[in-house]
This record gives sequence, C-alpha cells and structure tokens, in this order.
Amino acid sequence: MGFQTPLYELSDFLKWTTTGKIQLPDFQRGYKWEDERIRQLLVTILRGHPLGVVMLLKTGNDQIRFKPRPVEGVTLGEETEPDWLLLDGQQRLTSLTQALTGTGVVETEDSRGKKLSRRYYVHIKTALAGEDRLDDAIISVPGDGVVRSNFGRDIDLDLSDEDKEREHGYFPLRLLFGGAETVTWLFALQDGTGAEFHANVVGPASTYNIPAIELDTSTSKSAVATVFEKVNTGGLALNVFELLTATFAGDKAYYDTHGVDFRLNDDWRDTQQIMSAYPVLAGLETQTSCRPLACLRRTTDRQRRLPRRRTSSGSS
Repeated sequence: MGFQTPLYELSDFLKWTTTGKIQLPDFQRGYKWEDERIRQLLVTILRGHPLGVVMLLKTGNDQIRFKPRPVEGVTLGEETEPDWLLLDGQQRLTSLTQALTGTGVVETEDSRGKKLSRRYYVHIKTALAGEDRLDDAIISVPGDGVVRSNFGRDIDLDLSDEDKEREHGYFPLRLLFGGAETVTWLFALQDGTGAEFHANVVGPASTYNIPAIELDTSTSKSAVATVFEKVNTGGLALNVFELLTATFAGDKAYYDTHGVDFRLNDDWRDTQQIMSAYPVLAGLETQTSCRPLACLRRTTDRQRRLPRRRTSSGSS
C-alpha cells in the first residue's frame, strides 16, 4: 500500500465534491451530522483552526470494486466517474459542500433527531470584533431564511433574500467561496464594512487548507478494511455490519466468479424476508458481539468458500 499526504485548499475539495471528482463508495452510510455540529465546523473554518485529516482512495485499482455515489446534496450525471473515493471525512465534507455551495441549505437534524433544513450566516459586525467573537457571529437559521417565534406567528429575523441579508448585516456562508458574486454582495453594503469583512474573514478562509491521506491503486482490499476500521474508532463509529458491507462491496473475486457485485445490504433485506416467516428469528439485527476487524476477516474468508446463494441480490 502506497500513500501520500498532500495539503489541499478547502475550495479545491468543494470543487471536487460538486463535480464528482471525489465521491463516496456506496457502502458508506448516510449523512448524519446535527445542526450545532455543522455550525461549530464552520466556526473552526473561519477561525483557521484544523478540522482533521480526510482519507481518499485512488480509483482504478483492479483488485477492488467499490461502486461510487455522489456526496449527499450533489447531483451528477450517471456516467460521472470519480478520481477519488472518500473513506474518511464524509460528514465534514458533506456539511461543508452543502453549507458553502449552491443554496447553502443543509438537510440536517436537531439534537433530538428531528429532521430540518438550515442555512448559515455570519453577523458581520460581530465577526469584525475579533476572532473570539466568531462563535457568537455564526448563526443557523431555517432553510427559508426566516426565524420565527410564537409558534410561527411572529418573524424575529428575515434573511429570505439578498437585500434583507444586507439590511440586517448577515453574510450568507453559501457565498464564502463565491468569487465575483461574493464581492458584489459585500460591496453593496451601505455601511462600508464590505472591504474590511472581505480582508479579515473571506480572504483568510479562501486559503484554508485541509490535509489528506491519499491511498494509491496498489492498496489491497484487506488494507482498505483495516484502515477503514481504524479511522472510524471515534465520532460516528461503524458497526460490524457496516464494515462487512464495505468489504463485500469491494470483492473482485466474487464479481469475477459470478458476474455481479455482492451487496450485503440487499442480501440482508432478502434474508429478513425469509426470516419473517419464523417469529423466533424476529429479533435478529445487524449487530454482532465479535470484535469488528476479526469478524470482518473471518466472514470474508467464509464468503470466498461459500457458493452463490441467489442472483437477485447485489446486482449493480
């Protein structure tokens, strides 16, 4: 396994996720970050603090078959092929892609798991008061830009269009990397703070760097499995089923033998239908008590020895 550790600007990562140069392997679970966690990530960016490393796997490895899918919130043509698959950093790059590009609306949830749409702003005068005020300056508002109270009857803050954003002094973070559009928005401010905000907030953010670990095409499937477990020991940790899903998704030997990819999630749904006829099996879940990496390796070895059980599950 070969790797390198370059630094890339955040603007490059945003360009690569929105164009499909970076995509997710399809075994990756869905986007799950909460509203406040996203807001704090944006505070980290504007303060210039490190957000950690992302891990990328170079595509074109003839020993690993991972079907790609776009970062959530990004729409690509069916034939868009990635240069890299994102193994670690999905939640961070998805949050940043949704918050800092396009409409800036992020499909997230609150601390209780309630689904909601949010967009993020910086209060210009508060941000210009100093780095220690950035946490106070960055706010989260509903996806339509309107903050309501009294069960929705009263409007406390209306940021639903550019004129109202400027009127209340809130810079939309969707324009943080907007180039000419950003400059146009800022220099239309009536209070003359646009140039100062650009110099002290927008400018530094434009050079924000994120370190990457790039695994090359010589990386074996077992190495990917090991790395994938190691980098998911904190945060939203993967369970054994998710680790096994990753391993089976990349099994070239199975594809060479059967002509289709094995999809563990599809196979499990078919198995659940079979088990539904037996009430004693109703409580079986996708969890197991064995240690993740040991279970992953053991089951991978079994998979190679077992005959193909059905043809309907796991087709590309």
